[in-house]
Amino acid sequence: MNKPPVLPVAMLVTLLAMLANVWLMDQHEPTPASAPATEFSGERAMALLRDFLAENEPHPVGSAANRRVRQRIQSWLDEQGIEHEEQTTWGCAARRAVCARVENIVARLPGQVEGPHVALMAHYDSTPHAPGAGDDMAGLVAVLETARAIRANGGFRHPVLLVLTDAEEMGLLGAEAFFDRHPLAEDIGVLLNVEGAGTRGPSLVLRTSMANAWYMNSYRAVAAQPAGTSLANEIFKRMPNDTDFSVAMRAGVPGIDFSFAMERNHYHTPNDSPANLDPRTVQHHGDNLFPLALELANSDLAGDHDGHVVYAAAYGFWAQWPDAGSAALLGLTALLLCAAAWRADVTLLQLALTSTLLPALVLALGGALVHLSFAQLERASGTIVSWPAHAWPFRLVIWTGMFLPALLIGALLQRRVSLDAWLLGGWCFIWLLSLSLYILAPDAVPALLLPLVPAAVLVAVLAWLPLSPGLRSVACTSTLLGSAVFLYAAILLEATQGLQVLPAIWPWVGLCAVTAMAFVRGPWVRRTATVVAALGIGGLVAATTLALYSPQRPQHLNVWYTQGEDGADAALHVLTAASMPQAMAGITDFGHDKQPVLPWNSDFRSYRASTDSATLPAASLVVEEEQVTASGRRLRLRLASRRSAAQLRLYLPAEAGEWSGSVEGVAFSRGEVPGGAASAYSQLRLHGVQGRDVLITLNVASREPLTGWLVDYSSTLPEVAEGLLAARPATAVPVHWGDSALVYSEVSF
Repeated sequence: MNKPPVLPVAMLVTLLAMLANVWLMDQHEPTPASAPATEFSGERAMALLRDFLAENEPHPVGSAANRRVRQRIQSWLDEQGIEHEEQTTWGCAARRAVCARVENIVARLPGQVEGPHVALMAHYDSTPHAPGAGDDMAGLVAVLETARAIRANGGFRHPVLLVLTDAEEMGLLGAEAFFDRHPLAEDIGVLLNVEGAGTRGPSLVLRTSMANAWYMNSYRAVAAQPAGTSLANEIFKRMPNDTDFSVAMRAGVPGIDFSFAMERNHYHTPNDSPANLDPRTVQHHGDNLFPLALELANSDLAGDHDGHVVYAAAYGFWAQWPDAGSAALLGLTALLLCAAAWRADVTLLQLALTSTLLPALVLALGGALVHLSFAQLERASGTIVSWPAHAWPFRLVIWTGMFLPALLIGALLQRRVSLDAWLLGGWCFIWLLSLSLYILAPDAVPALLLPLVPAAVLVAVLAWLPLSPGLRSVACTSTLLGSAVFLYAAILLEATQGLQVLPAIWPWVGLCAVTAMAFVRGPWVRRTATVVAALGIGGLVAATTLALYSPQRPQHLNVWYTQGEDGADAALHVLTAASMPQAMAGITDFGHDKQPVLPWNSDFRSYRASTDSATLPAASLVVEEEQVTASGRRLRLRLASRRSAAQLRLYLPAEAGEWSGSVEGVAFSRGEVPGGAASAYSQLRLHGVQGRDVLITLNVASREPLTGWLVDYSSTLPEVAEGLLAARPATAVPVHWGDSALVYSEVSF
């Protein structure tokens, strides 16, 4: 193993391995609508989706559009002969004071026994400015097409429950209502939730709950194209992101949360449309859902289940093992690497340096170079866009930034450190990281063990095979098949989470660079380093000169109108993380600095300009009953938006203490004001209140009158905003809450 391989061969192997991994993990084409009724058809599901979203308009909770979508779902269930009911009630979040009037659809396919049920869950509402094709109509039609195919198969043992929730976007409120108060919620043996956060990509196993071995064994056995990694379980434990599955987990229900998240720039925007949704993603939802649901419906759901497995996928291969298997694999790879080290011409000092200090140095230098480069890009452009119109320059900056230190250090030490030492050291470094993850975040271990195990086998076998030095060194490039998995992880993270998670992207590229350092030797090294540096500089230049936004990957920008009671302090706002487009800046005097949006929260800021008042009526608050209690006061309040806005927010001052209450008997408790002003005010949010008086009971600690703020929100802007809306370029779209008109008033109670 002393004769070095040809560096271009190693580079070619890495490139081909990465492309092969991407190709093998890609989704299948949708099954045609002409397929037998007993099969899941992506084309049938897409036709259903287009029918449900025929107007291509948003349908948030409580809206006429949401009612229309719900009625179409119910009509389809009637056509299929699937029994269903509507659960109409208030749903309130478990951890925040957020409530909505929800209208869940609960349908049931009877089995040979009465229960427990296999539950399939998706939500049908959208955010106020997104049609919601990916989030979550793709999941909903996958559930419905699965139910149709299961019914066509017949003969299943356990009943199948369809839980189609409302108001997920406002805080998982439909799911909260179902699991809190629906009688069938306690008779679920296993649940499969289907979500989406973009318009394309693989349907991944996002999370699992409870003892997962029994149903994950079924998934491994029947899924046509399993995808995901248990690393996501660890990520979700440390992130605020939620799906309806979180409510099921809190209810102690075992199951799987499926989701896709590529082209996430479309998430919660008008671009989340049927035209942009990839039919292959819908098919992949079905490839996961249908065979697994049918398998589970014929399994023993009532038995005792225990055991936890971890898992990962690469090159179309699904690997899964019990928790204890990670320790066994760590032991096996340690033995294999030791066997290779025994045979190889490596000193203990070389191995110690190449498995600890030198890889850490490569990662540190590469990470610093990437962050310095992005700091320059941010200085030049004013922002870093999570999903820029042209992603390749930014990807070049990241990849060349991580590989350049590896090339330079490898070139500098190639005469002093043998190929054996670099090869063993790189994979020993991965082993040490795997051991650390096993201790700190055990579900994350497969992301490293999956490439480590075959690489360790190859390193050991090649060390002991009687090959010529030249042939052995070239054969060693086969370990780059494992290294390419790290590049795929970086691609997936960038595509699903965007450049906002840059510190989580470049380490994966760095791991590939560390394990490829063994092949940095020979006459091609200097030329390769020069080319890599030139590509990095070219990426920087392109990233600063090419447009950051396009109609397909637009700037996220909301227009708001705010107004005090009786038309006072009317203002227009442009809310965006980036700079305001020049076309909009010239409409009125916005200035250059961001100003507070609301008078009681100086942390929530936007580009602001005074405007003529639209004199929209303020929401009303009436104290219908007041009672002094041992802990303070109990108030009965009637709230209403006099302009039929979709949302009401009541901001209570700190003097209210740890308040709580209920709406139509459904309890809620104190929530915090977003944006850092929690010490001053906390808030109660009520959604889906269009044209409805809302009666709430509120328990506060203060026996003295309180002064707070009442705000109503609508997604329809008044005429005074028309000029600003017209000036918004095609490369900018509303996101999340979207364009909003807010009317606020000071209230006492």
